[in-house]
Amino acid sequence: MTFPADSGYPAEMTQRLLLRLFAAGWLAIVCGCGTDIVDNWGPPAGFGALQGTIRQASTLPAAGTRVGVARCSPPLGFGEDISDGQGRYRVDVSLPPIGLFPPEAVDSLRLYCTVFVGPRGDPILTDTITLAFAFTREAVVPRVRDFTLP
Repeated sequence: MTFPADSGYPAEMTQRLLLRLFAAGWLAIVCGCGTDIVDNWGPPAGFGALQGTIRQASTLPAAGTRVGVARCSPPLGFGEDISDGQGRYRVDVSLPPIGLFPPEAVDSLRLYCTVFVGPRGDPILTDTITLAFAFTREAVVPRVRDFTLP
């Protein structure tokens, strides 16, 4: 593709701009306009975690209760876990692959997420949290949130 010399932009710069626009359009199509993450298209850009304990109203541990983190704003991460015999859980969340976020920005990234406690599609509790992310899984400091079921 060639561009006239008098267009005001060097041809190389215009071609790079067109390539970036094409790549952004392709990414939007592959990602389903930002609502889905395609599996196996690169390593995660960052990691986050939520952990805590779930108890019944009687203060006994709520073993076997599902906890999920979803609907981060923008929708970037999802994870879930089932509480153990002591009601403890840990949900690990990852960001889309490298390239959408520069590595230096991930360590300061905070996203608002919704936590669902209980069966999929019919949670007993929901809560909104701010989840911090880190560039490596080892650097994650989990957000702690305990829940008491009604």
